Formats: sequence, C-alpha cells, structure tokens
Amino acid sequence: MNLRSVLSEVEGLSACYPFFKTTWVCLLLAVLLAACGGLSGGDQSIGTISRVSDVVQQNQAQVQDTNPLQQDDTIRLVQGGEGLLDFGGGLLLRLFNDSQVGGVRSDSAQGSALLVRLRLEFGGFTGQLTQPGGQVVFETPNGATINVAGTDFFLVYNQAGGETYCGNWGGQMWVEANGSGRLPVTQGLIYRVETGGQPAPWLRMPWSLEQFEQLSRSTGTPLAPIEVALRFGS
Repeated sequence: MNLRSVLSEVEGLSACYPFFKTTWVCLLLAVLLAACGGLSGGDQSIGTISRVSDVVQQNQAQVQDTNPLQQDDTIRLVQGGEGLLDFGGGLLLRLFNDSQVGGVRSDSAQGSALLVRLRLEFGGFTGQLTQPGGQVVFETPNGATINVAGTDFFLVYNQAGGETYCGNWGGQMWVEANGSGRLPVTQGLIYRVETGGQPAPWLRMPWSLEQFEQLSRSTGTPLAPIEVALRFGS
C-alpha cells in the first residue's frame, strides 16, 4: 500500500459517509500510513552488512549472509569473524575479528555526496572510499576523531591500552584529539593517539593494505599489524 491508495481509501469513506467526522478521517489516515510505513515508505537501509566468516552480529543477532544496514546499528565480530559494511556510493569497510562499531549513521541526502559517521569501540578495520566528495567521520573512545576523504585507509583502537592508530595508503585523512585541531595524515605513516594525548606520527607502515588485511585475518585480530609495525617499522 502506498500514499496514493491511502488517500483514496480516506476519500472513499468520506464520500460514502457524510457524517464521517474529520477527526476520524485523520485517525484512519494515521493508522493506514503506519501500516504502509509512513510517507517515506518504511525503514530505509543505509547499506548492507555481509558475513565473510563467523561470527558477525548485528545488534546482537547473528548475520547469516547479507542484511540491510540501518541507522544507529551496532556491529560486532567474534570467534574469527570478518564482515563487510557496504554503504554504496563507493564506501566499503572490512571489519575484523574482535571488533565492534556502533552509532553507524549515514547523513547523506539523496543525490548528495556520501557522509557516514560511526564509532569504533574496539578492534579495527580497513576502508576504501572512492566517491568524489564523499566523507567519513570516525570516533574512538579515547577522544580521537578521524576524517577521511579517500581512498584506502585503516583504523585500529586498542581497548587495553587506550590507543588509536590510523593511516592511509592514498587519498586524504585527518586526525584530531584533545584540542589538537585537525592534523593531516601523511600517506604511508601510522599516526597514534594515546589516552589524553594528541595525535602524532608514530612509525612508517611496513605492510600494504592487502598485507594488513591478511595479518588481521590470519591472527584473528587487527592489532597484529600494529605489533608487526612496532617490531619492523621505522
């Protein structure tokens, strides 16, 4: 049922029953609109969440294949889980085991550039943003905010140490925390934000995007590439 059919129902009742009061028409209209999902046609997904390997949870329910992604969803990966968040429009996030993101939102108006926001609670992911003019804003629990305008990047939050790590292989990225202002991220460098501190370059990346993902997958944690960088980065 759509809005046109709802209005037709109301007009028909009004014609058949002249005594049909306006208040009852409005009440019926509200009920019918609720039944058909309102003026917007029901809940609108902002993308999809796909399970690559077990276990991927969406709002504590296990994802079997591919589900619609909704505003303010929480996604968690456990027991070797790997998942893909696809926002369409050229944004793809690959989440790895022992990770959780929440407050997922897309504020993009139809026909406008992509604008996605989410909070990384722990763990990490890689991402690819290829839409011209698109933007992603990430937050982490230690007060860091990361803005991305493309193209290949990663973000990791070490919950135990309260540290944020980010970097990009191409495109534009900025990080800020605790009054630092926006600091441009130099391609090929890992930037670190410690609890209560400000962002600073840390080490040079010793791995490619594909190697970062393979390390995260084979070890079961996106913290592994950070540990490798600590040992072999410069």
